[in-house]
Amino acid sequence: MSAKIIAGTLLYETSKEPLWTKLAKPIKHELCKYLCMSSKLIHDPRFYQTLHKIWLKRQEYDITKIVEESQNTIDCAICMETFKHDGKDKITTLLCGHTFCTPCMFKHIEQRGFEAACPMCRSCLYTPPTSQKNKPEVVYINIIAEEKRKKRRIQRLVKHQKKKEKNLKSKII
Repeated sequence: MSAKIIAGTLLYETSKEPLWTKLAKPIKHELCKYLCMSSKLIHDPRFYQTLHKIWLKRQEYDITKIVEESQNTIDCAICMETFKHDGKDKITTLLCGHTFCTPCMFKHIEQRGFEAACPMCRSCLYTPPTSQKNKPEVVYINIIAEEKRKKRRIQRLVKHQKKKEKNLKSKII
């Protein structure tokens, strides 16, 4: 494998940050070409800082992309497939507010008939929910709470990655 391919892979495709100072010279030279820097700077700390910044920006971009994709998709709790809210995938939202892929819901209803209930909360599929937890304002509050949970999960992921990064830095220095 050529040094150019390895350099590009390390900079743009790895999930774990490489130890930039431990790389072979040909790879460092290729990284200099990527950064439009002189090859004489391969031992300069600024070179490693620049590599680190670029790698972090790419990681942040990946996390942002994951967040955007998770906001536009649902996971069917029956078949565990991911579906998009773009109108192309067939998605069914039940009266209780839970969402599933349409083929799974049809199979579920076909198997259970009039006794079919939501696979998540077991509320009846054919009559509107009357309990307090299924009122529209409560469902809306639950949706907001779920979005906050997703956001917090992402924040924890970012914090964890920064902590790993800080530990790697301290090992390098």
